[in-house]
Amino acid sequence: MKISETGDRRQATGDRQCSVARSVVAGRLLPVSCLLLHFLSNGCGPGSYGDFREQLVDAACKWGTRCGYVGQADRAACPVDELLVIFSDAPPNRGQLGAIDVSASVEAGRMRYDSVHAQECLDAIADAPCDSAHAARARALKCNAVIGAHVETDRPCWSDLECTGGICVHTPDCAGTCGNYASPGAPCVDAADAPLTMRCDPTVGYCGAVLAGMPTTCQPKKGEGSDCIDSRECLFGWTCRKNVCVEPIEVADAQPCGGVDPCADGLYCDPSTLTCARQHKRAEPCNDRFGCVDGLACLGVVPVDPMGVPTPVTTSGICGDWLDLGRPCKAIGGDPEPSITGCPTLSQACDNGVCTSTMNTAALGESCASTPCRDGLACNLQKKCDYSRAIFGDCRRDRAPLCEPGLVCSGADADLGTSGETCLPPNVADCFAPVGD
Repeated sequence: MKISETGDRRQATGDRQCSVARSVVAGRLLPVSCLLLHFLSNGCGPGSYGDFREQLVDAACKWGTRCGYVGQADRAACPVDELLVIFSDAPPNRGQLGAIDVSASVEAGRMRYDSVHAQECLDAIADAPCDSAHAARARALKCNAVIGAHVETDRPCWSDLECTGGICVHTPDCAGTCGNYASPGAPCVDAADAPLTMRCDPTVGYCGAVLAGMPTTCQPKKGEGSDCIDSRECLFGWTCRKNVCVEPIEVADAQPCGGVDPCADGLYCDPSTLTCARQHKRAEPCNDRFGCVDGLACLGVVPVDPMGVPTPVTTSGICGDWLDLGRPCKAIGGDPEPSITGCPTLSQACDNGVCTSTMNTAALGESCASTPCRDGLACNLQKKCDYSRAIFGDCRRDRAPLCEPGLVCSGADADLGTSGETCLPPNVADCFAPVGD
């Protein structure tokens, strides 16, 4: 599916407005319309994908500390990698053989970046509900349009992520050209390894038969209330439940819970009744990790089942503030889950009556002179943790050690379209150069 002219104009207009809005900080004139956009609606986001990626850390930490997952000083534990998965930019993505460097692709214009959507995404991440299912849905709905493909059919490409309405057809470690998926209504084969011309664009369609027994063709995705067999037939944000496309189901107050469907926002699955119940406020009794309103911990609760299956509890807790490094804590019942002590669950544990850090890694921008960087980061020449780089990633100056294993930091190459030191395979074959202009 190609980017519409309307969408391109809207993005270009928004980017121009954001550029002007950012200039007001430097003292230049700002139109009234953009003044409202920038200062009232906060619509202008980070100026580049690189800036956005760095601000993901702050958004992830804001959510993590509010919800009791990480302590105020435990930036290395903030759940950034699970957010980078949304943009195919998590450590496993960058570590794959031949993986594209998303930041470099955006910079080269082979992928687009939308700063307005980026700000919406950051806000959604920071303010998401503490329940992981609700948080994941909030992120998915607001973050899916931050980056996108920007290379048309028959143009040079390095990755499927760059092609609008198709994939990058190439051999391993070589560049290729963007090819089209099958047209709507055309015959198709429902298999990942089918020829490109027999596969449907998964963003707008699926391969299926109109009626049982008929040939499979590319069908448009379906909206609310439409018949379906599985969720891939439904539009983005919808799911197939009981053969109907619906919004993801949330269990209402006083209804049975504990299955695949989460309780509605503001409710939790009460382990004593196995029904959804209202989350409790400060100083109220509680009996579950999520039994208190977002931002509060259930201090002192001791669950019976160590595997986390909802069961009746032996001790009630009290809703109060999450603790942090050095704060007194009480670990009841031998070796309980860290969450019941009130210490941040991903970065600290209650050790000898005190919340103690379990981290031994450095976060983005922190010193790695004596502490290793967390997974997905590498130590640059300034001994600071930075993101690792995939193919075509910028490795100039202090970034030279950041290339993923199997890549080397090579000099500028006009044939490859690089203007400075870039992460490339050690023996770059002729076929690796872009095909055509």
